Amino acid sequence: MKLSPQLVYGFDAIFSLVAPDGRPLALPIFVAIQAQVNGSRPECLFGQPPLSEGWMRALIERLKDSAELRQNELGERLEVALTNGRFHLGVLRGSVEDGTPVRETFDLAMAAGPSRLLSAAEPAFA
Repeated sequence: MKLSPQLVYGFDAIFSLVAPDGRPLALPIFVAIQAQVNGSRPECLFGQPPLSEGWMRALIERLKDSAELRQNELGERLEVALTNGRFHLGVLRGSVEDGTPVRETFDLAMAAGPSRLLSAAEPAFA
């Protein structure tokens, strides 16, 4: 789903995983991607530390409060998935110079922790 540019704070991308044959899963699994370019870090959101479960819940609430019905529905589905351990966070890091990605600087790692989210004191990469 393409997210609205009206959302000032939000996930950079959200994917719903599918079965190898392309069918949707009975219980959807979602992966959100948060990009961090040139060493940038996400900011605290509503007092929640970046990349924590509270931070993710705050972003989900923003989707649920959106004026667009599709984003409201997505927020509801993400909230249920997060509660049930089916919503995960990936962090994409890399460098850009003069508007062009720098080769071999980008990597993607899943956030750590039992629910695949970061606690307040836990770095995204070990």
